[in-house]
Amino acid sequence: MKIRLYGNSVRVRLSRTEVDQLADGKIVEDRTELSPVSLRYQLAPVDHEDRDIRAVFANGCLSVTVPIEAARQLRDGDDPAIEPADGSDAAVRIIIEKDFRCLHGDGEDQADCFDNPLAHEAS
Repeated sequence: MKIRLYGNSVRVRLSRTEVDQLADGKIVEDRTELSPVSLRYQLAPVDHEDRDIRAVFANGCLSVTVPIEAARQLRDGDDPAIEPADGSDAAVRIIIEKDFRCLHGDGEDQADCFDNPLAHEAS
């Protein structure tokens, strides 16, 4: 799981395995060690009908809830991301994205990334 924070937005990129895990109803979590404590972050699937993604930060953990149906659509469909609905009044914009392989190769292991839809244009 990769997290990018910018102003009042949070972008979370998930590998194939992590998207599968979330769509199967399992929590996806990781941590970054920041001495003397660690920053924990997790995505938790929830069963509610709207597509709203919600976040809470407590006890050193950023916990994001994602509607399980939206997670399944991310896994099974062609959409690259789960984004807030138009007109969302959330204080923080949270986007959950598929992690695509980089076209420029940054030395990072990308074996579990999604195929980049722009790869055919780069060759």
